[in-house]
Amino acid sequence: MTTRSAPALIVPSTQVPATRDATPCGPTRIEPRLRTRSLRIHPLVAFFALAFAGTWLAAAPVVLGPSGFRLLPALPDALSLLIFFGATFAGPTMAAFGAAWLEDGGSGVRRFAAAYARWRVAPGWWLAAPLIFPALWLLGYSAVLEGAPLLALARSPQLLLTVFLPALALLSVVGLGEEAGWRGFALPRLQLVLGPVRATLVLGLLHGLWHLPMLASGILGPFSAGGFVIFIVVAVLGTFIYTWVSNHVRHSILIATLVHAGSNASTNLMTQLVELPHSGDPRVEWLLQDNRLNVLIFGAAALILLAATRGRLGYQRAGAAPTDGPPPAVVPAG
Repeated sequence: MTTRSAPALIVPSTQVPATRDATPCGPTRIEPRLRTRSLRIHPLVAFFALAFAGTWLAAAPVVLGPSGFRLLPALPDALSLLIFFGATFAGPTMAAFGAAWLEDGGSGVRRFAAAYARWRVAPGWWLAAPLIFPALWLLGYSAVLEGAPLLALARSPQLLLTVFLPALALLSVVGLGEEAGWRGFALPRLQLVLGPVRATLVLGLLHGLWHLPMLASGILGPFSAGGFVIFIVVAVLGTFIYTWVSNHVRHSILIATLVHAGSNASTNLMTQLVELPHSGDPRVEWLLQDNRLNVLIFGAAALILLAATRGRLGYQRAGAAPTDGPPPAVVPAG
């Protein structure tokens, strides 16, 4: 599968009086006479092209193997896992470093890399980040299933230690590989061009489509066109949560990684807590099929965030002081 190569932004340094960005997210700020939409969008085009190409090519031996499209011979399980995890770094992470270099050479790379060390955020975020998605799933499914998931967790709280935490630790590797690109590089730059809401919609859509080879091959579960559409919708809605968190922690890659790992690890936990098929109302059964209930859960979360922040999702314009408060306080950014 091929991708269009993105045009690189190459302008002689003698003609570009660039200044370093005062915001923590790191995109280069260019003098007003040259700060056009097209100039700012070049690194983003490069990033997404490289992110898709890098991951899809790196994951090809697994996607085309017996567990996927069955076009290539089987690989050892350990090697398949290594390729699967490495594909996230070959995609979003490497794409972010490459696009940062296109944006502003070595200075751009150094500013982007600084996001890895951005750990000084309000302590509450370190606790809340991995629990946001599990909490939403528990509340949403419990509301529909008459409290069954919460009751199951109350009866077996050890599942948090035996199922959720090990998955959280392992899947943090995947989260780190992805979030360096999605929230560390792409989100702050998309917001400069599109604002928080449209940036979230674009990023959520592209992030969802990025999963296509893994989904279509069946590696991540049975594939259907309807299920894929629902997956994309949920990816877009869930991205509103990521944007809100990221804007409040100055685009910390580490916090975004915990949110991502918590989301992935929730699947392991909810599988233990929710019995399918669930006997009861056929309308409930319909909601549980193809993860339709997730659309309601994350749709409600997105609407609450948009209403509470007046559509700002914690976003601060360039030059404004970053919002770094604890998660319980949703402070509109203007």
